[in-house]
Amino acid sequence: MLSLTVWAKNREQIHQDFTVNAEGHIFLPQIGKLTAAGQRLADLQSTLVQTYGQYYTDPSITLVIAQQRVVEVYVTGEAARPGKYTLVGMATVFTALYAAGGPSDIGTYRNLLLTRVGKPNLTIDLYDYLLYGNRGQDVLLQPGDTLFIPPLEAEVGLSGWVRRPARYELKGPTTAEQALAMAGGLRPGAYAPRVQMWRLDAARQWQLTNLDLSRRGSQDGTTLLQDGDLLITSPALPEPSNVAYLVGAIKRPGAYPVATGTTLSAVLAAAEGPSDDAYVGLGTIRRLGEDLHYQTITFSVGDVLARKPGADLVLQPKDVVELYRQDDVEPPALVEVRGAVAKPGFYPWTAGMSVKQLVLLAGGPVPGAYLERGEIYRLRPDQRREVLALDVQASLAGRRDADPVLLRGDILEIRPRETSVPASVVHIDGLVARPGSYPRSEGMRVSDLIFAAGGLLPGAGPTVELTPGRIEGEVHSTRLQLAGDPLRYQLDPDPVLKDDDNVGVTGRGDFTVKPASALLLGQVKRPGSYAFKTPAGSDAYTVWDLLQEGQGLLADGDPAGLVVFRAGDIQTPQQAQDLARVVGGTYANSEILPAAPEAAPAAPTSFEEAKPPAASAETTTADTSGVPAGETARLASAASTLPGAADTPTAAGAPAPGEAAPGPPATTAAATPETPTSPAQPRAGQPLTLVGAASLQANQAAAMKAMVTQQVTQVLASTVAISIVTPPRPFLLDQIVTGIPLDGSALFASRGARGNFVLRDGDVVVVPRRSTVVTVLGAVARSGAVPARERGQVRDYLKAAGGLREDADAGHLVLVHANGAAVPGALDAPVGAGDVIVVPSRHVIRNIRVKGQLESWLENILPPIVSALIVASD
Repeated sequence: MLSLTVWAKNREQIHQDFTVNAEGHIFLPQIGKLTAAGQRLADLQSTLVQTYGQYYTDPSITLVIAQQRVVEVYVTGEAARPGKYTLVGMATVFTALYAAGGPSDIGTYRNLLLTRVGKPNLTIDLYDYLLYGNRGQDVLLQPGDTLFIPPLEAEVGLSGWVRRPARYELKGPTTAEQALAMAGGLRPGAYAPRVQMWRLDAARQWQLTNLDLSRRGSQDGTTLLQDGDLLITSPALPEPSNVAYLVGAIKRPGAYPVATGTTLSAVLAAAEGPSDDAYVGLGTIRRLGEDLHYQTITFSVGDVLARKPGADLVLQPKDVVELYRQDDVEPPALVEVRGAVAKPGFYPWTAGMSVKQLVLLAGGPVPGAYLERGEIYRLRPDQRREVLALDVQASLAGRRDADPVLLRGDILEIRPRETSVPASVVHIDGLVARPGSYPRSEGMRVSDLIFAAGGLLPGAGPTVELTPGRIEGEVHSTRLQLAGDPLRYQLDPDPVLKDDDNVGVTGRGDFTVKPASALLLGQVKRPGSYAFKTPAGSDAYTVWDLLQEGQGLLADGDPAGLVVFRAGDIQTPQQAQDLARVVGGTYANSEILPAAPEAAPAAPTSFEEAKPPAASAETTTADTSGVPAGETARLASAASTLPGAADTPTAAGAPAPGEAAPGPPATTAAATPETPTSPAQPRAGQPLTLVGAASLQANQAAAMKAMVTQQVTQVLASTVAISIVTPPRPFLLDQIVTGIPLDGSALFASRGARGNFVLRDGDVVVVPRRSTVVTVLGAVARSGAVPARERGQVRDYLKAAGGLREDADAGHLVLVHANGAAVPGALDAPVGAGDVIVVPSRHVIRNIRVKGQLESWLENILPPIVSALIVASD
């Protein structure tokens, strides 16, 4: 039941309920009968708005379901979901089928039975609805109706090129044409003359029958089908029978109809001809002969297009005409340029392209290109390359005879000059910043080469020698005059250079770039750095000359402690040979060489890591005191530890036992003195503060320690005692810092006549402060400092130190002077202030096989000696 309300002009015009009758109709005021069954409520309301709009202006219509009809029906038999269903509204047979899921796989579609109490059964064929859309049997259900679905009885299958391939149920006798009609008929392209009908015979074996269904009403079309038959339709052959095919370099490739007498030119014209990249020299026709073998027919595309007599061919169906692209049969339409051009690479080839055009496309030749000869690599018909030489310079100049036309695939190569001819270089040496060989450019002059070599060095001139290269016969040089300073110079003349010319810049022998100087430190009136000023009548600058420029010693200056520290190069071949022997032989063979009494001490190094011999190594040396073989190795190991005492700098930078040798000092003061260059000098007696002074003092202390260690070792190694062999130490071959003790007392007493010493550039002369004590160390009652005496002797200071101990060996005394010189000391030897007396112990020079007093004494006594000397000099 539906409830309708119509509003118009702000008034309710209609308000009424309507019942949908059995036929699905309702009767409305002013409208009459209207079909409601099968419509949605919204669609029915829209229809009423349009209809009542004819009677009212802008009507507002409300349509609702006031009451729904409810029926209970039964779906039984071969339904997908048989059972009792409660349906609302205008439920029909199809509504019940939808609710039950329709017939099952074995349920019939053509013989459904609707039973109703008091009414005859109604047979329903769903094919009328499914195939033709006929809903005449879709009756309205009544409460208590039963829909029965029997099992199907007979069916056939249709597949292949039919419109609706499926299983179809038969209802009574059915022909093949009727079955195709149920399937919607054949699809376009189906091959109707041969439709396969598969049927099981009595022996349950499949039998095949071909039916011709191409004509309606044919005998094959009236063939009656049986349950289980299968009709299969196949498509027609895909290949047409009256076409030829154009493939390849065609503007419109594809299939074209061919009739009797159709020519190749006509088909090419229909395809709008070859494409722009087609090869017109050759085309092919692939044709199937009567023997079913393909044959290839060639033709000239150009001749066919030109319609030359006999060139055109008659085509046959199924011919395949192929036109080739140029890149398929010819080298690519490219040319390549290599070598000394701005943009080497590939470029599109055009007919008539010349070498000049290609070089210009590549940005032109680069500087240094060899233009006297270029090469074209051309591919010959036998697929081998031939080389064509040409004059590139003439081609670029526009000479037609020298500018050949390029063919597609040609390769042009322009080589750099340095790979084609000997390099254009010139040479310079002498007083220039960077002597060597330099590339020669065209028009390059001698002054240009000097500038390329970094300019002139100070002292260059006044002449420059130019020697030509690449000449035959006698060599002659040209002398050029050099005027001006190194920054603004002029050459007269200044010729243009040729390949391999050599320029030599001479200098002035009396020119000095940096004057030699020495550093004077310590207790002098004017310490500082002084340039060498050779006195008249002398060719050497001495320590006495330097002391005179320093205005002599202060009152507390000690001439006896005068020391020269030198960082010198290995100059003589003999020195270099000796050092090479020691370094090579000692390090390579791990042997200890006995040091000569006059040998210099080992110096600091970073040249090579020294590895001391093992403690058990035996070394044969002179032994006059009963020290057995092998003992000297331990003594040498002990001596190697002496410069490494923790309280003072390591002597000469030598490594401690078991440690790697340290690197060389960053800068030695003697080698590069960093002293003020101003004429102003520090005041007398005042400490001299310099950049790098700490490094200078450390190296002086190291040199002093090395000197004392070596001299004390030599004294103890004399033939009346024992032989102590110092283990090899690594050294710096190009610089050795050495402390040189001088007899300052004799030097000042003779005013430079005796004890003088010639200085070298970079030497450091140190005058220590006069000491007031003498240090006594070793086997005495009390080791330490003793006040210095006027004309005192060794015995006097031994008595002042409490005398000798029981183990003292008075025959092996060592006297170390204030300047570091060590000599054997006798009891009556004179002792000066600042000297050190060393008293060895007698029993420690006996046969000792383990580390004992001698090693300990050597380790402990030498650092105090050096410390005493350094303190005494401060």
